[in-house]
Amino acid sequence: MGKLGERRRVPFGLFVTGGLIAVVALVLISLFVGTYSMGWGDVWAVLRGRGACVPAIQRHVVLELRLPRAILAALVGAALALAGTTLQSVLRNPLASPDVMGTSSASGFGAALGILLFPGHAGAAALCAFLTGMSSLALLFRSEEHTSELQSR
Repeated sequence: MGKLGERRRVPFGLFVTGGLIAVVALVLISLFVGTYSMGWGDVWAVLRGRGACVPAIQRHVVLELRLPRAILAALVGAALALAGTTLQSVLRNPLASPDVMGTSSASGFGAALGILLFPGHAGAAALCAFLTGMSSLALLFRSEEHTSELQSR
């Protein structure tokens, strides 16, 4: 027993292992969730490659719809985590996030501007959102460099 108020630290390896197990479990669970009802045995047979004993529609649902969706969700989540960690480490601020720093608002403004200037072109709205978001980050990083330069004097 430790003292009252003493915090125990979880080992980093245990923390990472637990997170990876949770991600894998959620990806596997997502293979069973959907409007087309399938049992555990059917999904498992498709994943193991026993396609002869599984109807073609079930193979299609698992391999063409659910599995790509689950893998893409895990990859997008990892990319967002990496982007947030990078932003926090570059700015040396553990509370930094795109919405707090204004990047989300700038991207929303760019999307609205793209919709107004180029009606009917969805790609133009996405491109304007990306460019204004990146511009706000460039301004943020530039102001951070200027601030740290003034503080070092």
